[in-house]
Amino acid sequence: MATSVNVHGEDKVVVDMTKLVPSLPLETRCPPFPLRQYGGFWLPEGILPALEAIPTRFETRPSNVFRASFPKSGTTWLKALAFATINRDEHPPSDEHHPLRHRGPHDCVKFFEPTVAATGSLDDFAALPSPRLLSTHVLRSDRDIWIRGVGEEEQRRGLRRTEEGTGRTELVGERIVLGG
Repeated sequence: MATSVNVHGEDKVVVDMTKLVPSLPLETRCPPFPLRQYGGFWLPEGILPALEAIPTRFETRPSNVFRASFPKSGTTWLKALAFATINRDEHPPSDEHHPLRHRGPHDCVKFFEPTVAATGSLDDFAALPSPRLLSTHVLRSDRDIWIRGVGEEEQRRGLRRTEEGTGRTELVGERIVLGG
């Protein structure tokens, strides 16, 4: 059910979700998506395969910006704010062709897991220019696996710090962190 792979220079145990998903507790009283309990949290069944693919195939960049929040906690306006801030040089707020005037925030900043689950590919995200704005509702422990590959350069430049005794790592400085 699990295999060991090298992810960002570290050996990680990766779970085969196709075998694991049927064995997870199921909740069907939240239509339209059946939920499965994974890691102590109820997640839509359809995104679980993406949780396996992302840490093994996602190529991190030092300029990535993760917009992470709990569902129903202001995600839409946080996406709009982050997109407008990161792209303000290319799209000033007064620009009548600003993408947010013609498309919604969820079209400008796609969710990571549902996009990967639907397409089976990370190509949409690989094609994004830096800095990439990435949106997720994934738990912090799973999300940390995605960003580990960028740590050495940030530590050298003072952009990454680790809290003494806790081992918790935080990106600081040139990053925008929105949400929880």
